Amino acid sequence: MKNLIIVEHDNHQLHADTLKVVSAATQTSQDNTLLVMGSQCDAVAQQASQIDGISQVICIDDPAFVHQFSESLAPTIANIAKEYQGVWCCSSSKGKDLAPRVAAKCGVGQISDIVQVIDENTFIRPVYAGNAFAKVTSHDDIRVVTVRASAFEVVECNNQVDIIHQQVTPHTHNVELISMDKTESARPELT
Repeated sequence: MKNLIIVEHDNHQLHADTLKVVSAATQTSQDNTLLVMGSQCDAVAQQASQIDGISQVICIDDPAFVHQFSESLAPTIANIAKEYQGVWCCSSSKGKDLAPRVAAKCGVGQISDIVQVIDENTFIRPVYAGNAFAKVTSHDDIRVVTVRASAFEVVECNNQVDIIHQQVTPHTHNVELISMDKTESARPELT
């Protein structure tokens, strides 16, 4: 099984939850590729290339991906995903927006918010507000999986793999960023 893991980042720094998604994906395969999509995101690709359990990093750097809208990322990811059996991303607000779009473009179902990997086809996910767990099995050609990061450990960063830079033609969309209000807090992140 070949896995494509979507890197969550802000174009400068890799989000720590990506390390937990890699931890989950490596339980199904040792052939794992990280996909970094953004604008001026070479630093993120360098960080990603050091993650253990990864065989390569694909970096798609284009000004059209500066805000990483799911509407523009999903068609490109779905096109790349044809070469993989698993597409993995974090169950964050970005991942929850992106994964259903990728799954729909691939014509497969999505496996949401997993907390345990049984094998490459079978996963455990919470249901009923976390009061029960369901065993979900998928036999789709491509499994689109979102990972609850708090359920997995962080992988180490002692690796060094090749970064493959690819050029794509971004898909046009009718989404425009009007403003971004970021709340700064001195409190620790709870996730």
